[in-house]
Amino acid sequence: MKISRSIFLWVSCLLFAGNISAQAQENLLELTRRVTKTAEVTKFKSKNVHLKYIQTSTTRNRMDLPESTEVEIKMKGDKQIMLSQQMDVYMDGKEAYVVYKEARKIFKMKDIQAVKSQMSNSNMTKAMELLWETAKITEITPPQYKTARILKIIPSKEMQEVSKVARVDIVFDRNSQKLQKITMFMEEKSYLRKMEFKYLIIEENDQIEVFDSARSKIYDASQKLLKKYKGYTIQEV
Repeated sequence: MKISRSIFLWVSCLLFAGNISAQAQENLLELTRRVTKTAEVTKFKSKNVHLKYIQTSTTRNRMDLPESTEVEIKMKGDKQIMLSQQMDVYMDGKEAYVVYKEARKIFKMKDIQAVKSQMSNSNMTKAMELLWETAKITEITPPQYKTARILKIIPSKEMQEVSKVARVDIVFDRNSQKLQKITMFMEEKSYLRKMEFKYLIIEENDQIEVFDSARSKIYDASQKLLKKYKGYTIQEV
């Protein structure tokens, strides 16, 4: 069973860093790659990673309020946690559990490697490279921005049709080049007007706290479901 795709939407914001043929803009391509990689957990040199961001979706219906959710990811060695309003994921080298809060269900995943692949987004590399070959990158930093810079990325017409994304703006720290915010502006045909990812924490830290085992986040010492999961069902998939 695959983990809900909505939780991994933060990864799609990395897809629209594009390549351009003009030699004068080659530096912007490399800059885009460096900046977006600061939020790719698989690109960290250390295996101790802490990432937190707020994802906000805005529809074209002016009557709809923007919907926001906070996502937090912690990795320490082979132990990984993903927390959000909709679902939680706990995984170590032996077991992986996915908690669907609204459905009040817990799934013990048989294929741990598949879960790791989805959390690391290792299958997206080819898609990124394809978009790099066709997108156009320009810098649109206003003169008054002293500590941040902004890059505007326009996917090719073909990629816009596939992704439904018309434009991506990337805001990052001028000195550290750490990602601060990504805004994806959707095509007019999309029911979404834009999606924003605001990064609160991007760090490597040996002191990151996770858990003793993934199982300890689901069961107590008596091998019963933790009290907070009262009324939940659990099954292996």
